[in-house]
Amino acid sequence: SNMDEADSKLLRVATWNVASINNNPFEYYVSHDDPAYQEMMREVEKFILSPGEQDISLGEIISDEIYLELCELIRNAGIPDLEQAREYWEKNLKDRRVVSDFLNDAEIGAKRLCSLPDRVTNTVHSGIESACRPTVISCYREALPNINEWWVHWKDFMFSKQVQIVTKTGLTTSRRVCELLDPIKQSKYPAVTDVEQACSISLQIICLAAFDASLVFIMNTVAPRDWHRIKTSLMDVLHQNKCLRVKDILTGHVYASCDIIFLQEVSAAMVRDFENDSEMKEKYHILSPETLDGKRDQNSIILTASCRFSVVKSKNCSQTSKGEITAQVTRLLDDGDSTPITPGDLFVVGCQEKVTKTSNISDTELRQSQGQQYILASFHGDTDGLATIPVVRAVQKYMTTLESDDLAADDGGVASPCSPLLVFGMDANTYKVHDEGKRQGVIDFTKHLATMNILTCWGAGKI
Repeated sequence: SNMDEADSKLLRVATWNVASINNNPFEYYVSHDDPAYQEMMREVEKFILSPGEQDISLGEIISDEIYLELCELIRNAGIPDLEQAREYWEKNLKDRRVVSDFLNDAEIGAKRLCSLPDRVTNTVHSGIESACRPTVISCYREALPNINEWWVHWKDFMFSKQVQIVTKTGLTTSRRVCELLDPIKQSKYPAVTDVEQACSISLQIICLAAFDASLVFIMNTVAPRDWHRIKTSLMDVLHQNKCLRVKDILTGHVYASCDIIFLQEVSAAMVRDFENDSEMKEKYHILSPETLDGKRDQNSIILTASCRFSVVKSKNCSQTSKGEITAQVTRLLDDGDSTPITPGDLFVVGCQEKVTKTSNISDTELRQSQGQQYILASFHGDTDGLATIPVVRAVQKYMTTLESDDLAADDGGVASPCSPLLVFGMDANTYKVHDEGKRQGVIDFTKHLATMNILTCWGAGKI
């Protein structure tokens, strides 16, 4: 019918940051049947807002004995620039008050000295199992009733435990958890100083230990009998079988009509689960980077409805948009070396729509016709959104080169029927207030989109 034909021209799209590596049971404030949960949350809030005499120094939480053993473990692991990190601890960290000077310090956050190593080590997908760092904010199941007990488990996890990870070349390799950390670069996090960059791996480990110990101290101060029981109850509800729940949502009735689903922060293990799931494979083409990053484990991927799209392109169409084209796009970044983009953040691929029989097309026309080409891009922006505009601009540049090629190839000077359309799903990480060079504002972002003649799902100039 005409209604069916009109409906077939609609493109139904969704985008979702699944945050597959986010396994912090306390990430969100939730409704809980246990009254102790509400009391615990009130006490934590009170501690953070007004710790009083309990706002002791990091040096009191991390004893000299633990600290010296930590430094020896870092040295034995062959991690460089330990002496600079030790000097940094003595001069800049040891005497800081746990709440007022450390946890509430925005500069620590801007430098990612705690959050970046947490992201890499919180939950490590190792083979068919996951290994969790002994901390309050992971799905680690064992009790941590005091600092000394925590330290026994923590040092073993960071320096002794071997985990299996998928490398960027697709191979599986065994590494210790401490070997998963990467340097923190000023190019991506401008708040980082030269000294902090030089000793960033050793410094990340020291800061992470201080951070985890601080949380253990706080929780055992405000709710020693209750917090671990509450944590495990949250783990069971929010994080158990997370991949299965994501698949249930994607294949459920709410998203059943979607033609394209852009996903961000997908772990390599989740991609493998998708590929091994018969229902997912039947419903979608599961498009993922040729080199999944199983170390940082935050990959952007795309699902396209198998009933509507083909991943094999027509030979008569431009071959420059065939398959994955992420590398071609990233080469078009204005400042490739300084743009805060990490492997896995961006995934760009070309695909083609299948041609279906309608009342207005003959069998001969059907055989000769070419389906609409698309360039699909899935992207997860950095924390401050500073990569978002450069990445969109690079994708737009790539689209411009395709349009130029089509015009040059067409004798009549009219764009080829195979000229692809861009559909972009992203977690832009933009903010209400724009801070030039520090945080990307959402209104400023929409103004840039308008200059590139790109519309959002909210309409022209709106988000």
